[in-house]
Amino acid sequence: MDEWVTHMTAKGLIQVSMETWGILICFAMLVCTFVKMRVLNRKGVLFLGLELTVMILVIANILEILYAGNTTELGFVMTKISLFIYYLAQYVIEYLFILYLNVMLESFKQSRLLRNSRMLLLVLAVLLVANLKFGFFYYFDADNLYQRGVALIASPCC
Repeated sequence: MDEWVTHMTAKGLIQVSMETWGILICFAMLVCTFVKMRVLNRKGVLFLGLELTVMILVIANILEILYAGNTTELGFVMTKISLFIYYLAQYVIEYLFILYLNVMLESFKQSRLLRNSRMLLLVLAVLLVANLKFGFFYYFDADNLYQRGVALIASPCC
């Protein structure tokens, strides 16, 4: 256990504590939204999905911070899994938000934005899986620290 904690910096501890507050706030919003909703309609389900996915993203970020720099086998596995989930959750949030906008604008069936964004996010998800092998978005150095890849800018820009 000591080896797991010794790599943490003061910055990392502060970031984890702030992210933990973010999880608590997301959880409170999730519960309040669910309790306040009288009818579970498409808009409500999408909003709940957004809140839940943001919680998953924050949890994955916390795990990556906690295990970054941990050179044990568990450390390498946890950082790879958590960062993959972090990036994938970003794509899911973008997609759910576009669906939510389509429902709000009542143009769900005929939206080209929905079709195009679905295809773009699907391509990005496939590239994210390929990144595990090739490391063009991100990779980990020998000390198990996150490093940005040459194509990282393409991910959030899309």
